[in-house]
Amino acid sequence: MVISYCRVVGKWFAIVSALIFLGGCVNRATSMLPVPPSAEVPYTRISPLMTADADDPAWQHAVAFALVPPLPGDVPAVIGRTTVRLLHRDNTLFVRFECEDDHIESPYTKRDDPLHRADVAEVFIDFAGDYREYFEVQVSPHGIVFDQRIRLSAPPTSDSAGVLTDDFRRAHFTAEPAFKLEDMKVASFIDSQADRPFWRADLAIPLPADSIDRRRTIRANFIRYDYGSGDAPRLHVHNWSATSAGRPHVSPTRAGYLRLSRKP
Repeated sequence: MVISYCRVVGKWFAIVSALIFLGGCVNRATSMLPVPPSAEVPYTRISPLMTADADDPAWQHAVAFALVPPLPGDVPAVIGRTTVRLLHRDNTLFVRFECEDDHIESPYTKRDDPLHRADVAEVFIDFAGDYREYFEVQVSPHGIVFDQRIRLSAPPTSDSAGVLTDDFRRAHFTAEPAFKLEDMKVASFIDSQADRPFWRADLAIPLPADSIDRRRTIRANFIRYDYGSGDAPRLHVHNWSATSAGRPHVSPTRAGYLRLSRKP
């Protein structure tokens, strides 16, 4: 009798232990996100021409990186390649998107139209790096811009994918689409006849002086949406720092790190 009881208890102990172990593995798996990337942004002696011209000499010295697919199990990755190039000079961050795209589509023509519903490139930038105030800039293949400021009234609370929780957003999240980034410049270029059709966009984003003088590091993320072709276009995404598709504006802690190099 004692032996049978011990065997039963032993079996239940083994089952419970296995469940606890598996539960721990699941929790760890859902919370395991790639570490946000970082990049050193070179200082440029000459400012880009802001014409989206491939021959602009300033971009020869830029840091460049390819955007990557979204989180596993999310929407599909963009079919073509997406490259981002970065420079800085005179309190300005220069961003270039180069987007391979065999079906370039965006019907929007006015500032602050819902550009994210068509092909678009996006920049998210947090000058202070404290998640309390950050900015979203979208640019279409035709050079149309959407920009807004986002403010958090408390330190962020995020879920396992790095997305602000519903409760936190209801209490502490404010988006201000009426806000305009003053002195920002944008240019774009489309070549749909190339062997590999593409579009290119250049942005000049003004930086607060203390981003360079004091911290020299800002937080940022870079996103591209591509909707493909066909009767029912499907969203495809590339990003720099892995972020839940369609939710980079509520994922401030997923931003990467840009280190602004000193003037030589």
